[in-house]
Amino acid sequence: MAKAVQDRWYAQQPLPDLILPMPLHASRLRERGYNQATEIVRPLAQSLKINIDHGVIRHKPTLPQHAL
Repeated sequence: MAKAVQDRWYAQQPLPDLILPMPLHASRLRERGYNQATEIVRPLAQSLKINIDHGVIRHKPTLPQHAL
């Protein structure tokens, strides 16, 4: 995935300064035990040497996508 990001999406421009994984609402995070978006970007950010920002909070507990 890191190679695709570098070679396809950012071949002609600098990499982003940080990655912001979509946060889960606190209740969903307790239920699931992990944030899948964070788990996906963690090795990508490490490989590309990009910081991950966890500063955004989800305030509204929305329905799961499969329920929409």
